[in-house]
Amino acid sequence: MHATWPDEQYAQAAWPVALASLQLLSEESRWIHRRVETVDLLAQELVRRQVSVDFTLPEALLADLRIGAGGPWCVPIAILEKRPLRNFDLREHDEWQPILGASAGGPIAAGIITAAAQLACAPDPLDPEVASLLELIARSDLDAARAAMIQLRGRAEHTPQIATILADDTSGYFLATFAESYMLVALLGEPRGRHILKYAYDDHLRLGGRASRARRLARRLGWSPFVVDVAVPTAAHAASYHAEVIVPEELRLDAWIVDTRTDELLSTDIERAVDRASLHAPRVALDAEPLLVTAIYPERADLPTLAFATSAVTTLLLLIGAALGDLGSPTAGSAVALLLAGSVLFATTVARSGEHRLVRGIFAGPRWLLSIVAVAALAAAASVAFGAQDGVRDAIWYPAGALSLLACLSLAVGFFRAASLTRRQMHPGAEEDL
Repeated sequence: MHATWPDEQYAQAAWPVALASLQLLSEESRWIHRRVETVDLLAQELVRRQVSVDFTLPEALLADLRIGAGGPWCVPIAILEKRPLRNFDLREHDEWQPILGASAGGPIAAGIITAAAQLACAPDPLDPEVASLLELIARSDLDAARAAMIQLRGRAEHTPQIATILADDTSGYFLATFAESYMLVALLGEPRGRHILKYAYDDHLRLGGRASRARRLARRLGWSPFVVDVAVPTAAHAASYHAEVIVPEELRLDAWIVDTRTDELLSTDIERAVDRASLHAPRVALDAEPLLVTAIYPERADLPTLAFATSAVTTLLLLIGAALGDLGSPTAGSAVALLLAGSVLFATTVARSGEHRLVRGIFAGPRWLLSIVAVAALAAAASVAFGAQDGVRDAIWYPAGALSLLACLSLAVGFFRAASLTRRQMHPGAEEDL
């Protein structure tokens, strides 16, 4: 008796599953009721994304989505970028669910592109060489798929069938999509009824591409918000899309969803000055390029206040000592004691064991400025404590006071920016240019 291996079952089911998936992906708003995405900002360059998909498969497509006589059933729940998924898991009711691997999912994606191309070229048959190139785009990794896509577009001028495929809305869309992305296919043991699948993974962000050097410096010093852009293409693949963004309690954020293609606001509102934003984007067009934008500020009551107060007191002592103090007198030791006490306050402000990585990253600039104030104060105090000559002492004390003043002014900007955020939180209707 001949044994039927799983890979043979997947190969036999690839074409009918591809045809059914083409219908599902073309009409996602009719069977995916809602997507809810939670974006947990773990660090400046790292987020944890969890997506909940609420759906009901159409009864008429169940037979085509089945692999083997008794299942499982394939469900194309997401389109993800062609890059490795870190810490990925898929669950239903807190139970692990299987997914279709790349070796079995590739033929399905190739079948979707081929079927869409055949529809675009009907009634003419698809040229075998063109079909082979389409399959290469769907099944290859990102670099190879992009190279094949360039080759395909280069041949469009001399091959009318390729030009027709690229010009067609459906086939052109799926070609561009599967050149850059792949289909995440979940496997269900029971396809009927309403399901909620949840998948999660870590996503490394690419930062700093659009910001100018001056803008990056202002952000690092705490003068302007830290802006994180997160692409959310799944917003266009459901009847209703909801997004939640979470930051540590030491921070606050403004958040909204925008179409980068048209600059249209897709979310119904802009969340302001919260540590957990909740956004709703209904009926996002399939050709939209939705982007979740978050502008993150520190809360005024945390480090901005402590850093500004510490730097202001220390700077004031330095300036008074330089302008009015008799640094050569026996009482100068009191000034040294005061400055050292300021350094102790600085140490308690900076030393935060177990601090959240995102908080630590956003506060890195202000803490660096605070370190400058502390070093300047210690240098000035040391010049008195060790009995330096007047000329040497003045050469240290005055520059230390000036450097401390500049750092204090920079921290003051960050403090008042945080203060303006607090006022906006108390009066949510107030607008502020980011």
